[in-house]
Amino acid sequence: MFEKDYLMKMLSDLMQAMIRSMVYATEEENPYMAARSLENAIGAAVDMDAALFLSMSPESMSMMMQISPIDEQVSEYIARSLALASIYNREAGDADLAKLRMEQARVVAASFGIDLDDAAFDESASIADAQQAIMPK
Repeated sequence: MFEKDYLMKMLSDLMQAMIRSMVYATEEENPYMAARSLENAIGAAVDMDAALFLSMSPESMSMMMQISPIDEQVSEYIARSLALASIYNREAGDADLAKLRMEQARVVAASFGIDLDDAAFDESASIADAQQAIMPK
């Protein structure tokens, strides 16, 4: 029971962060804040300092997630959030960080058997396309 409540709270917190980031990106036209908001939520979801977790190589990040007790649904939201943060970072003018986030998203997704819609998360994807694809199918 407690574990289920904890999982629901974690998923709810991630969803709220995604929505907040979408508001930053679209209504406030601030992709930089959208990325930071989403990245902080990712750190909270893995119960680790966001800066430390997000500075890991894609392979290290995936390995860390595999050895921690992260639920499969949370892993999917993290992969999709990393991909969305990549788009936000690209729009904010940080191509190197965008590339790292997308690689992290792809490696995490592959290690957990998650299918990311490549069309929504490629280099030419718009914020609107990425936001629409963020929700798990």
